[in-house]
Amino acid sequence: MIAPYTDVSGKKDKRRPCPEYDTVLDQVAELGKKYDRILLSDEAIWIDCQNRSDFWPKLKEDFEKRNLNLRIIMYLRRQDAYIQSLYCQKVKAAKTMLDFSDYLQKIQDQNYPLDFSARIDMLAELFGKENLIIRVYEKGQYHGEEQTIFSDFLDIFGLSMHDGFTIRQAVHNVTLDGNYLEINRVLNGLPVPPRDTRILKKSISDVQATNPFTKNIEKQTLFAPDEHTAFLEQFDDTNSRVALDYLNREDSILFYDAVEKLPEHQVDTETLLRDTILVYGQAVQMLDQENQKLKNDIQKLKGDLQKLRNDFREVRENVLLFRLKRKIRHIMGKDK
Repeated sequence: MIAPYTDVSGKKDKRRPCPEYDTVLDQVAELGKKYDRILLSDEAIWIDCQNRSDFWPKLKEDFEKRNLNLRIIMYLRRQDAYIQSLYCQKVKAAKTMLDFSDYLQKIQDQNYPLDFSARIDMLAELFGKENLIIRVYEKGQYHGEEQTIFSDFLDIFGLSMHDGFTIRQAVHNVTLDGNYLEINRVLNGLPVPPRDTRILKKSISDVQATNPFTKNIEKQTLFAPDEHTAFLEQFDDTNSRVALDYLNREDSILFYDAVEKLPEHQVDTETLLRDTILVYGQAVQMLDQENQKLKNDIQKLKGDLQKLRNDFREVRENVLLFRLKRKIRHIMGKDK
């Protein structure tokens, strides 16, 4: 839905929809003839929709002309937790090498959509308040017997985990912490495409998962003490409006979890050096394993090549022998 137009050279134009846009909507419309509810998911839509000023009005128009009713599900996460998670993901995906303070300043300068009420008001005016389903990304506010994000999402559709749903893998996108985030951030400055640092990035996540030194690291925040409070205060009024106007909460509280008083993450030279060496060692080991595998593959290919040569030699000799015999029979026949 939100994918940008990409030309034959691979250049993207975020102001235009992808060529498959109408085709996909036509396919959804066909499915709509068979199913009462169809779920479309796009985690980047909250941000990327800003690339096209007419995105939401156009989406509404395109749904309506296909006789499709659109309802919007959104999960709101407290802004400080959201922005830290986003930053870690950007670092992990090699999309920034800024430190958190500079990244935070960049976000604020770009008017990033952290004022939830402004975005929700716009959607409510366009689609109708009754077509917005708003949930809070906070454990104490999850619906369902299990009180997890899974049970909460199923609850929207009147379902529960008992309706045949199982969680095969609860965690698949592990966040980088502490020194490993810092190492990854610095590596993003390498003058090579992200795919060429695959082994380095893999070694970082592997070492973080297995390093005994990381098991007892206390939880930390990326915010400096003075900026954390100021950052959250700017959303007090808008968050209260969302709680009152859209969740009908008389207390006007959107997020109930208290802001934890966590120590600010500081890069310690000694432990950073230790973890850098571990990451480097892991990367060398992975390269050695890949090289050994390549050597084994090459050796096998050499064996296969030699076998093909032998087979070819045997075939060629048999062909020559056959032609020789045929020539002899031809000569013998002429002599008679």
